[in-house]
Amino acid sequence: MTVLQEINARSSRDQSTANLIAATLATLESEIDARVSDDTRLLEESPSLDALHRLTEIWTEIRDSLSASTRDFGSGEELDFFQTEDALWRSPSASAEGRIPSV
Repeated sequence: MTVLQEINARSSRDQSTANLIAATLATLESEIDARVSDDTRLLEESPSLDALHRLTEIWTEIRDSLSASTRDFGSGEELDFFQTEDALWRSPSASAEGRIPSV
């Protein structure tokens, strides 16, 4: 597989991953916005301990979902990938710089 084909294949996989993460975050954002509004009203009414416990469980689930998304996207593999891609793109351009006549 040529370098360009490898980059193209990785790019397609990364785009799919990015789309999945974006969809997950959009869903979580909508859920958070709705929860904040509802929970603010509930908290203004001096809720029972049971209601507070349910709120805690819900926000814990949201936090866990965000943490999972953070782990998925920030696992270090992406950083390694981008550093490799940068090196791949720079090496041909660096070697070509000496061959391109100045205008």
